Amino acid sequence: MKNKCMLLVKNRLTLQIGVNEIRYGNGKSKISKRFMMLFVIFIIALFAIYSGAYAYGLHYLGAVHLIPTYAFLLSTIVTLFFTMFKTSGELFGYQDYDFLMSLPIKTTSIIASRFITLYVWNTVISFIIMLPMGIIYSIYIKPYIMFYPLWLISMFVVSFIPTTIAVVIGALIGAISSKQKNSRMMSGVLQIVLLAVILTAPYFVINSELITEGELKQEFLKGVLVIVHDKLSAFYPVTVLFSNSVMDYSIVDFLFFIVLSIGWYFLFVEILSLKYKEINTALFTYCTSSNYEVHSLKQSNILSALYSKELKQWYTCPIYLTNTIAGAIITLILSIVFVVLGPSQIVEMGKGIFDFELLNSVFPYVIAVGLGMCCTTMASISLEGKRVWLLQSLPIYMKDIINSKILVNLTITIPFGLICSTLYNVAVKNGFEREVLSYIIPIVFSLFSAVFGLWFNLRTHDYRWESETQVIKQSTTSLIGMLLTPIIGLVVIAIYIFFRIDFMIFGLATAALLTLITTILYQSMINKYNKIPL
Repeated sequence: MKNKCMLLVKNRLTLQIGVNEIRYGNGKSKISKRFMMLFVIFIIALFAIYSGAYAYGLHYLGAVHLIPTYAFLLSTIVTLFFTMFKTSGELFGYQDYDFLMSLPIKTTSIIASRFITLYVWNTVISFIIMLPMGIIYSIYIKPYIMFYPLWLISMFVVSFIPTTIAVVIGALIGAISSKQKNSRMMSGVLQIVLLAVILTAPYFVINSELITEGELKQEFLKGVLVIVHDKLSAFYPVTVLFSNSVMDYSIVDFLFFIVLSIGWYFLFVEILSLKYKEINTALFTYCTSSNYEVHSLKQSNILSALYSKELKQWYTCPIYLTNTIAGAIITLILSIVFVVLGPSQIVEMGKGIFDFELLNSVFPYVIAVGLGMCCTTMASISLEGKRVWLLQSLPIYMKDIINSKILVNLTITIPFGLICSTLYNVAVKNGFEREVLSYIIPIVFSLFSAVFGLWFNLRTHDYRWESETQVIKQSTTSLIGMLLTPIIGLVVIAIYIFFRIDFMIFGLATAALLTLITTILYQSMINKYNKIPL
């Protein structure tokens, strides 16, 4: 059983990483894959640097003793967050389910292989977060030698419990939505609601304890860190076991932490195997009305029909919906907080770090960065999958296909951009010119993100996926498509902060340059592609 399980894990990881394409692909494919791998390594390095910077920030605030607990909690939360939205399509409802279940392999082996695959990726996340933070902690605290093996082993174990919890939550969402008429859309809506709750909960937890009669207490940031630390530790008691292990060197607590984490995993696999077939059967089962009648048919032009198809594919695919709307939700929450707290209070919170003018000038770009993450086009070509021959055979222009996919992206980003910019202008009350430019900047970034994502996906399309998760969350194409625009936005913010150029001149120049690049990319797609590539 173990050999079969590990063979399934090896095949799954080989497919997800694209090892065979790197080894045996043609020259162009091999170069493309290697370039993407280098980009992924670069992104991992950035996140590792961010984790180290976060740990240094804790030291700077005089809260170095919180680093181990925060490293553990951040790893747990990130693992929980990402796994929860990958469950559908990875552990449940995946395309090769029937094929795997027909093989002479135990159900527990199939579940274990899928779970171990999730565990491997989540352990990578744990290393990215915990390794740099552990290094910073060891530099300033200089712990006993026992700290290092305990910390290293913990990085391999920390993701067990949050992965299983995320799978349970994902299974519950799938079970609830499967009973509804539009099950896939309902699953996406439930995931969005859960995402909004996760993002807004910290504000409500700390707001009442740190803000009194509109005035901030001293050492605000340190107070926030302590309160969040205490609340999360109380909510997730395993944190106490971990803290006692690596900070107090309690071998008993450490062994209990290891046994609890691994034991929870084996118990989870055994229990899930009892109902695994029933859960997947429910997800694959659809109910149709027996008295369906056609009363009328609507006719629309080609672009409208393609747009409707693309839009339906977006909102009926939970992983697609949540992965591409998360940035917009985060941006909207930030804009609401910006209005509720007010610019003056935010400046007071960041006293010594930024002033009102900097906050006022940078926030439109913050909106643009958030909306840049909402890139549906980074996978819209690949998602055609085995159905791509339909678009190839239909008498439609490639321009209509391109426009329909871009329009879906803009349907998400433009409304959110207008709402967030309006909230920003209500809070700040700038002059007319600055208000207009605050609307233009997010719109231009949204256009660039949509066009670049499609341009890039046309060159790196993959129709051989087994689950939608593979091309939406686990491909380097989607990673580049979703992160390039935010990275450009952050670079623009850094340039502005460093040179302090006039807001209007800098904003108009940035908008004009991005518009030019967007136009070139769009026109190159129109000129190069007569049909969707196979």
